[in-house]
Amino acid sequence: MALASTSSVDPYQELPQVSKSKREHIKFTTSAPFTPTFVQSIISDASSDVNAIYANRVKNRQLSLHNPAKKSRAKELADQRKARQALDKARRKSRVMSRKEAAATGVWKLRPEERSYDLFLPLNNLWKGYIAELLGLAPRPPQPMQEPVVPNVQNMQAKLVKADFHGSILSVRNANNSSLIGVGGIVIQETENTFKVITPQNKLKVIPKLNSTFVFRIPLYASPKGSAIEDNSESDPVLEFELSSDRATRKFKHKLIQ
Repeated sequence: MALASTSSVDPYQELPQVSKSKREHIKFTTSAPFTPTFVQSIISDASSDVNAIYANRVKNRQLSLHNPAKKSRAKELADQRKARQALDKARRKSRVMSRKEAAATGVWKLRPEERSYDLFLPLNNLWKGYIAELLGLAPRPPQPMQEPVVPNVQNMQAKLVKADFHGSILSVRNANNSSLIGVGGIVIQETENTFKVITPQNKLKVIPKLNSTFVFRIPLYASPKGSAIEDNSESDPVLEFELSSDRATRKFKHKLIQ
């Protein structure tokens, strides 16, 4: 049975010749530009305003006719590595100085003229404000009280274990080395095994923690905000605590001194 003959187009046939003299190819003129005509030809929705679409989305705009260049996987990995390195560098700059770096820079070494008790008194004043905020001490009452209200010392234990003692005034109460008893001053450096203090006699002392018991005092009342921290009255009651070398496992003994 013979198949019905149908017209077919050979896709490989040569294109018809275009006369250059008649310029039958695409015409680019200001009166009949190609782009608006092309936009109109590809929009099938008759209800659309072709001229408005062309003016808002096409006219005077740069349209990329090529796919944007895609970053290679190696380039992406290199950029991520650089970002991580920059972040690590920023973190190293903001972290606390290590013991090795401190020793190399000599930050803990004091010149003879810097070994002054009065020079470090402002540090002690800062510590009083810090410890009052840490323990949540109440402000001084407007009128003196016959029986001061002692805060819950049990709640202070966990906070004192982790407290920073730089700037506090410590003294040795008991020690196997009897020559250390009574030695004390403002703490300018605390290490795992020692306290380094400036004494009222302007001497730099390194006191070992092992087999030693220390005592320090905290004002019972916090200074009012906006006032000088050193304005604590000498007559204000204080809490006196004993600090053991293994403070993480032993409770702080305390006593109210009026």
